[in-house]
Amino acid sequence: MENITEHLKNIKILDNNDIIKLKNYIRNKYPDNTTVKNAQILSDTIHKIIYVKLDGLPEDFKSPIKIATLKNTLGNSKSLITLYDIFSTCLVDENLRKNFRDQLTGWVNSHIEVNIKVEELDSYLEIDNIKNKEAAEVLEVKNSNINIVKGCQENINVSIIKAGFLTWLGKFKLSRHLAVTVICIFAIPLYALNRNFYINVDKASIKEESYILQVDKSTSNSIKYTNAHLPEYMRYKPVNEKKLKIFLGNHKSLLSKEPYFSTIISVAKEFNLNPVVLFSITGQEQSFVPSDNENAFKIANNPFNVYHSWKEYNTNIRDSSSIAARTVINLSQDISKDEDPFLCIGKKYAEDKNWGDGVKSIFKELNDCVN
Repeated sequence: MENITEHLKNIKILDNNDIIKLKNYIRNKYPDNTTVKNAQILSDTIHKIIYVKLDGLPEDFKSPIKIATLKNTLGNSKSLITLYDIFSTCLVDENLRKNFRDQLTGWVNSHIEVNIKVEELDSYLEIDNIKNKEAAEVLEVKNSNINIVKGCQENINVSIIKAGFLTWLGKFKLSRHLAVTVICIFAIPLYALNRNFYINVDKASIKEESYILQVDKSTSNSIKYTNAHLPEYMRYKPVNEKKLKIFLGNHKSLLSKEPYFSTIISVAKEFNLNPVVLFSITGQEQSFVPSDNENAFKIANNPFNVYHSWKEYNTNIRDSSSIAARTVINLSQDISKDEDPFLCIGKKYAEDKNWGDGVKSIFKELNDCVN
């Protein structure tokens, strides 16, 4: 497990240079915007970059973990955010550690090549004893209502920024415009957090700041998943959903029903991946999940067989779809232009050596049908 944590420490999410590049990109794209407005766009983009790395963790934990991670890193003079920073923040929450170990283990495994088991995580927690408990935010999740125990007050202002953060800010030695930007990274989302979690806030202030959460979606999407390494036919494009449902219906597929159908489409769009790719994998792995299978509803939670099998890993369709999409994207990173992506992905995705040919064949059939 120690090797795993070292591996997580070596996986960068964001650093000072990335923030400067994003700032310059936004400034060049929106030259007529005020400094504050561009800072707000950058703030939201940074939060989205962190948030997308939380895929696989329980939904109710994501926002507080995201904010705590930012405060524990950039807010404490760190110039780099890694996956380990998220992991260590997760370990602080007793509810998450005790009651969502499968999801936490699954999240770790989605980012490393050598998978760990829940038992290994348990052993690590016992040995580690959560050494960084005081350094991280204390989070509570009860009945899906999130209570931020530390850091959030009814009236948020610049005084919430710790001295350590100001030290970190000083390292940039740039203009006061960047100071506005970085303060927005912390002050704005905390203000929004209060608003979203039903803490009383002046309504006039809410109206005035409501545009803060608006962001150029094309910008954030391109930053998250350009997938330039994928052939164009594997990147997202709309499909004829009516024809797709008919195709799935002909296979008696439970995936033609909700919430499965719309969720897979939504995840494909989120990850800039052709929906047909994901549905083709379900065809190869589980024959599109025939509804007359006695375990159909369980299989439909993980029709991609991520983490070996739906029997071993069974959460929900959004979680498994996101993991499958991310896996396809990651496994195709080093594929050359003259290689077949399905065959190359198949070598690592499944033990079945015919997996790539199977998915490729289904993709062609399904693609011809829905386009």
